[in-house]
Amino acid sequence: MKDKRTKASFVISNFSSLEEQLLACLAFLPYTAENHHVVSPRFVPIILDACSLIDSILRDFVDQPDERTTFKRYARETEEYLELDAAFSILLSTTLSFLNPFASWKTKVPAWWSAHNRLKHDRLNNYAEATYETTVLALCALHQVIARNRNWIPSLISAGWFNSDDSHFPDLMCAQHIGEGVTPINVMAVESKLFVTPLHSNFVEFSNGQPVVGEDCEFSPRVAAMIWAFEWHGSNQI
Repeated sequence: MKDKRTKASFVISNFSSLEEQLLACLAFLPYTAENHHVVSPRFVPIILDACSLIDSILRDFVDQPDERTTFKRYARETEEYLELDAAFSILLSTTLSFLNPFASWKTKVPAWWSAHNRLKHDRLNNYAEATYETTVLALCALHQVIARNRNWIPSLISAGWFNSDDSHFPDLMCAQHIGEGVTPINVMAVESKLFVTPLHSNFVEFSNGQPVVGEDCEFSPRVAAMIWAFEWHGSNQI
């Protein structure tokens, strides 16, 4: 138990540091469509560190991993538990972004992971892989593998990543006394400063290609206000 809590706290602390680095970038460069392909050396450490942590977390789920363990093997052996393929997170940027970094990862390695590999093996000749979009997707992917790991719920609670005013929060606390890995019935949001990921299932659906956030998920006031502003702006566009 202590080892799991120590690992989780270490990863969450590392994530928070990387998130602060991304926040610093967002302070002077908004994450808008025209900036997705901006390249910067400031993005490189975020991409490499985020993907290194993802690799370590997924490796923990794999039976007898070795140096040749592939990303597709991670997908094959962890998807049933983590359910990342269809998981959507919200990026709380200038305008909300709805991200699905692990889409189809059982059949195709995500572009952000391939970019990380190229940077890792030859940063000098592959510097153009360090784009804003790759950075955001890599950090979002890390947020998802942390948030969907139900064994880490106690550490997520300690880190303040749940809305403690959620009416289902007491049930979540009780579930931890029943046994690790228990999945709450209701969809709950796991919130850091920049990302919001469902603990399980999804709180985002799409209607005519547009994201719609379900009303049954109880977000913190901060996140609820940002979602409301996003939806109000969309409904009032001419």
